[in-house]
Amino acid sequence: VQATIDKVGFRPNAAARALASHRSHAIGLVVPEDFSRFHVDSWYPLIIEATLSATRDAGQSLMLIMEDTFSPSSATRLISQFVDSGRVDGLLVLQHSYDDHLTLQLLQRNIPTVLIAESDIPHANWVDNDNFAGAEKIGRMMAERGATSACAIAATPPTRQGHGRG
Repeated sequence: VQATIDKVGFRPNAAARALASHRSHAIGLVVPEDFSRFHVDSWYPLIIEATLSATRDAGQSLMLIMEDTFSPSSATRLISQFVDSGRVDGLLVLQHSYDDHLTLQLLQRNIPTVLIAESDIPHANWVDNDNFAGAEKIGRMMAERGATSACAIAATPPTRQGHGRG
């Protein structure tokens, strides 16, 4: 069998494998923010780079999805277009907010979802950094270096992070 495969130059069809396994081997990274911030906030490229590295290491692909998630119809369309169609196996959602309809729909439908930001939504899976410990380390470092000015850390107000820092 292997000799025939080699002789005819057979290559497995990714679409056929996805149909048979019911898996796309792709993870969607949803950016539900105001897109004007995407180009000026240094946090986004770092998250995308780290997520790309992790998905690649896991043998998965990463699909960047920049969509409005603040209207129920947009959230429903995103789920239909990317999850129900089988294009992605699950979603990572950056900076979900209290006005975000996507996150609630994903959780209600039990779609594999991880929020990249702390969440107080019951049963939500999330990852986040420790802002308090980070600010404490920055404060110590500034004091050790003789800094006389403080810095401000901010986030978009409707996000969980912005609410916690407000």
